[in-house]
Amino acid sequence: MNLDMYKDALLEIAFSISGEFNLKKLLQNTLPIFLRKLNCTLAAVVQKNGKNLYTEHILPKAMADHPDYLGPMEELSLALESDSGLLWYPMDHGSYHYYAFPMEDFGFLLLARARPFDSYFLKEMPPLTRMLARTCLACAAIEKRKESEALLLEQKAHFESIFTNTNDAMVYFDTEHRLFNVNERFTRMFGYTLEEVRGKNVNTIVDPRKLQKEYGSPRILAGETIEMEAIRYAKNGNGIEVLLKGGPVLIHGAIAGGYAIYSDISERKKNERQLLESNLLLEKSIDRANKLARQAEMANIAKSAFLANMSHEIRTPMNAIMGLTELCMAEPLTEKQQGYLSKVSLASRSLLGIINDILDFSKIEAGRLSMESIPFVLDDVLHQSWNLVAHRARQKKLELLCYRDPAIPEQLLGDPLRLGQVLTNLLGNAVKFTETGSVLLAVTLIRQEKKSFTLEFRIKDTGVGISEDEKKRLFQPFSQADSSTTRKFGGTGLGLTISRQLVELMGGEIRLESAPRKGSSFIFTSSFQADHPIKETGHDLPEALRSMRILVLGSHGETGKVLKAYLKAFSLETHLADNTEDACKVPGDALPPFDIIFWDTGRSGPEDTETFLQRLEKSESAKKPAIILVSEEGEDHAASLKHREYATAILTTPFTPSLVMKALLNSIKKKEGRAPVKQRHQLSNGRSLQPLHGKRVLLVEDHEINRLVAAELLKQVGIETEMAFNGKEAIHALDLNPCDYYDCVLMDIQMPVMDGYEATRQIRKNDDFRDLPILAMTANAMEEDRKKTLECGMQGHVAKPIIPEELFAKLLECCCDKTASGIACHRERECLLTEEKTGRNDYKPKKSSGHDEDQKTKGQHPEINCRELPPIKTETDPEFLEHINNLNELLLQYDNRAEELINALLDSGLHPSDAGILNLIKKRIWTYDFEGALCLLQPFMQPVDKE
Repeated sequence: MNLDMYKDALLEIAFSISGEFNLKKLLQNTLPIFLRKLNCTLAAVVQKNGKNLYTEHILPKAMADHPDYLGPMEELSLALESDSGLLWYPMDHGSYHYYAFPMEDFGFLLLARARPFDSYFLKEMPPLTRMLARTCLACAAIEKRKESEALLLEQKAHFESIFTNTNDAMVYFDTEHRLFNVNERFTRMFGYTLEEVRGKNVNTIVDPRKLQKEYGSPRILAGETIEMEAIRYAKNGNGIEVLLKGGPVLIHGAIAGGYAIYSDISERKKNERQLLESNLLLEKSIDRANKLARQAEMANIAKSAFLANMSHEIRTPMNAIMGLTELCMAEPLTEKQQGYLSKVSLASRSLLGIINDILDFSKIEAGRLSMESIPFVLDDVLHQSWNLVAHRARQKKLELLCYRDPAIPEQLLGDPLRLGQVLTNLLGNAVKFTETGSVLLAVTLIRQEKKSFTLEFRIKDTGVGISEDEKKRLFQPFSQADSSTTRKFGGTGLGLTISRQLVELMGGEIRLESAPRKGSSFIFTSSFQADHPIKETGHDLPEALRSMRILVLGSHGETGKVLKAYLKAFSLETHLADNTEDACKVPGDALPPFDIIFWDTGRSGPEDTETFLQRLEKSESAKKPAIILVSEEGEDHAASLKHREYATAILTTPFTPSLVMKALLNSIKKKEGRAPVKQRHQLSNGRSLQPLHGKRVLLVEDHEINRLVAAELLKQVGIETEMAFNGKEAIHALDLNPCDYYDCVLMDIQMPVMDGYEATRQIRKNDDFRDLPILAMTANAMEEDRKKTLECGMQGHVAKPIIPEELFAKLLECCCDKTASGIACHRERECLLTEEKTGRNDYKPKKSSGHDEDQKTKGQHPEINCRELPPIKTETDPEFLEHINNLNELLLQYDNRAEELINALLDSGLHPSDAGILNLIKKRIWTYDFEGALCLLQPFMQPVDKE
């Protein structure tokens, strides 16, 4: 390029620099001149941020022509940094010549071209570069100032918005405490305008009478930021409780004045004072309540101690009175003496009931009564409750009725003892307050969710009824509907209170529907669980019953309606008739062709009874129907029943679906007969039980029914049983007799006075009883419970419900094996340790070819070979599961051939516990309790269902 061209280019660059105050536009205008006028291929301003270089402005074309410009850019930057006196620095990179011109504090100008610059240009370029640098710095400063101004304007707008719109009063004052600005809220709160207060002392404005001792402005001007509660005064003289906040205003680090914010807290302080007064009153009330609670607690403790002591003190002589009375009544007595003793017995039982009511109420009131959740049969609870009141009801000639919805499963999970207590109390009241008419217990299913069942129990009577006023105090403790009832009917007035609280503990509620002289209905609800799917009572009937025609004779009245409902639920063809003529429809010599007749003799008149018996006699023997007598008296009074000789079964009122089904089965199976149950002679694996004969066992059990069951089972194998009711009595019995008097101790765990664990530990402290076999017999069947029994010194564990096979096997092991008593505990502990280490149990069931001696020779099922079943190795064997399926089908059909299949399975060699369950199922079949047999079979059915 010639000199003129350089001069022209430099002049144009100078013009582009001058007069521009925007950095971006300056660079956009200047850098393209280098490309256009000086034939540069790259023109950029480079700056450094820490260690990183970046281009403030670079043209896109230059970046395309120099993709690797970053390399020479860094080298040029280092060269300029190493020598601050350089006016420019050249370098060659590839086919281009690069030049760096320093721009003072604004980085450097980077140029590149294909040919080097002339010396004239390089000499004239530094002044122009300095001019460009200073212009860039000036533009940057201007832009920064504009940004600061914009930020200040934005902050000012925010401040003015807060100052104007806040709910608090705000003021500004100078270093002489003189006000120069207030907001609108200050004017509304204190009543002063800005013109009225400008230049006046802030403290004089807000406290003109100098009533306050402390002000905030002196501390603020001293540099403090304050927050304090105070009282300030408005223009009208009213005091305002305020929260005062404030601080200094700083300009260039110096205090130029201050600000203050007044928040009106008058309402808050008023509420705080009211709350303080309320708290003081509440504290006084709490102190008084605590004092009363302590007094009540002490009284409750004293009451509980008194009741416990009195219970013991009363029960001891009561036991003697009742026991001796029973013994006397068993002796030959005159009629007058018998009457006296009967009255004594009745009075003592009444007194015992009163004591029990008071103790139950005390337990509930103290929160010490807990509910169980165990399997139970609902019909059993209903029967037991009715049995306790039936005698009194029949003395009054009341009709007793019971309806249980067939849709309710027979077996449920809940607390049968407490349910029975509520039912017995309500039924007892119904009978007590009813002179004529009937008492009905109806149980219906009102809601079902999966395995949860909500039942409604309704006890309805035709008694004296209760007025609205009497209802209000009926469920209160120690009160009855009318004070006169205490004298006429007796009682503590606690029964309904206890019933209500028990129902609530069972998750239900109780209510009353009644009117004077129209009877009463007590209704309560309760929820129960089912531990496995159970068929309803009306599931598939035996083949023999399905096609039978049934007649209910004497069906008028509530008993007939209930019986009709049950038979309908069983899907049986049922006909109702009030008398024999209605049943026959047309005159004739014989009865119509019915297979079963339910005959309610109590509702048949003498003439109708005679007609019925005549037609029954004229019926052909092959066509004679089975007669089921419906009577208030059961099998225990069968001999006194009229026309007993015509009946094949007896149905006692009140009855449940299961009783009706059993009566039907008894009527069609009666002729088959049943072999009596023989004494047990051997286990299912063939081992003889003869060694147990004559052994003496101490049975330690506090539950009466459990004692009875265990004693009867032991009696079956010839074991002599002595009983203790708790651990302390067991120790006493052992101490009174020689050390070899007892062959074994069966120890319950949870007992009053002393539990089984502690009793065993006490027994083991005596060296004479170190080897005495002690077996735990308890419902605690978890693995942890087994370990705990071994740790306290017991030899083994028999779980409830008791499986006879397991009980007898344990007794043989402990009492009859000579070395058993010494090593049994060690062997079981060793087995448990092996299970803990390996996670498995290597138990293998023994094989046997024998079974109970009392089994009879059986026939064969057409489809199932019961005689020659192959040996079963485990319960998971497919053939075993198939046999269980077949057994289930036979039980559903009420088929006696189920017993044959059980005998064949016992021949196959099973685990003793499984064989024990099958023996229990067989005994249920002997009593026609197919429902109970199906329940016992459920554990076997679980693996079948999974397939």
